Amino acid sequence: MLKIEGRKARKHKGRGARHAPAATHCTLFSVQHWLFAAMGIAFLLTARCTPPPDGGGNDGTEPVFPTNYRSVFAEVRDCRLGIEHGGVMFRVYANEIARDAYLDNQDPLPVGSVLVKEEFDGPGCTDDSDLFQWRVMRKEAPGFDPDDGDWHWQRVLADRRVVEDTKASCIRCHRDPECLRRDYMCTEP
Repeated sequence: MLKIEGRKARKHKGRGARHAPAATHCTLFSVQHWLFAAMGIAFLLTARCTPPPDGGGNDGTEPVFPTNYRSVFAEVRDCRLGIEHGGVMFRVYANEIARDAYLDNQDPLPVGSVLVKEEFDGPGCTDDSDLFQWRVMRKEAPGFDPDDGDWHWQRVLADRRVVEDTKASCIRCHRDPECLRRDYMCTEP
């Protein structure tokens, strides 16, 4: 059994050697636990819920939101850290159709609602050079996807290439009961 004293370790001898004092174990194992916890936190902060951009091009699919969305949409969620998408900073914009319904937690949101989540790789949401992608939801007419609220989902890179035009990487989290109560909205105002 090792006993930690300063920077040196020495064998603990004598009676009860198999049951060294609890402080000995706590000192030795707490360092290991802290390192393990730090590695886990680092992984959570750098991991993404979805695969990283694959470098593929746009297959002709256009983003479902306008390039001037900041001037015609309203910011409905200010800049915050979001661990749900890998520890990025993000903020949310809503078009005029969605704005009040989103802020009032309406369920369902009206057809034509568009929500744009900007995701930043930097410490805030003010430097556009840190904007690396958008995640977008557009409410479609009934029957578009009745199993999942008739939402159209996209992931769009900063150069406006649509790299995902499907709910596949999003829907698992958005089916959480807390999100379903808000028409698949996981981000609260």
